[in-house]
Amino acid sequence: MSKIIVCLGLSFYTCFALAQFDTLRVSGSKYLCEIIQNMLSDFYALNPNCIVKFVSTENTPRAISDFILQGAEVALTIHPISEIDKKRITFTYKEQEFARDAIVLYTHHKNPVKGLTLSQIHELFVEKIHDWSSINGKNEKITLIAYPLGHDFTTYLYKNVWKREYYSINAVVAESHEQMQAKLNLNHSTVGYTAHSLKLKGHLVPILVDGTPILPNEENVLSGKYPLSYSCYAIVNTQKPFATKFLEWLMLPATKKKLKTHHLYCFLI
Repeated sequence: MSKIIVCLGLSFYTCFALAQFDTLRVSGSKYLCEIIQNMLSDFYALNPNCIVKFVSTENTPRAISDFILQGAEVALTIHPISEIDKKRITFTYKEQEFARDAIVLYTHHKNPVKGLTLSQIHELFVEKIHDWSSINGKNEKITLIAYPLGHDFTTYLYKNVWKREYYSINAVVAESHEQMQAKLNLNHSTVGYTAHSLKLKGHLVPILVDGTPILPNEENVLSGKYPLSYSCYAIVNTQKPFATKFLEWLMLPATKKKLKTHHLYCFLI
């Protein structure tokens, strides 16, 4: 009774703060964390006694490191846990693929080059190709726009397209989606990349990959026909109840439907 009387003398928000909450720590790539952050009200509606704290929103390697060292109960990544890292985990966990997206290369709409092979993309970013005229374009030097070296999209291309070579030191680095968009719009000699769900605006068009008219649309991304498709993973510590609840929420049809409003292509049930 005394607790009730005390609470009646306080504001609603003060009483709310005095309630008992569990904190669920999440680490992940900036790209995935920003999408999930915008949807947390739905998670709280189902789990009112939990507060989600994003301890890091840097990249997949940082997220997996936080998870292994138990600085986070949930990791949101675009790469699965490696076999080496699996041996370092001392607790039970679950790794769930929950979505698929794609990396898209963009250029200015006045650039006559509208398609590149994976080999040309490699040669272009490590500057074995310096000029658009080398690939049937105008006689202009290619301006490369790239995310920082630790960025998930850069790491993906490094492993899967650039033959484990990083982009040229002459590349212009964009720290954010907005910067990438602004720098690509500067002139028609630019080329850069980002996730399909982060559609770029302005005078920009996507570049077709591998010499075939395969567009980065939902059908081609989910079927794997588009060659730069990648999966998104939620990795949770199953010894932590709210981590398991977070994964259950992420896999709900209603959550998937909302993820699609962010153009993140969910395909698992």
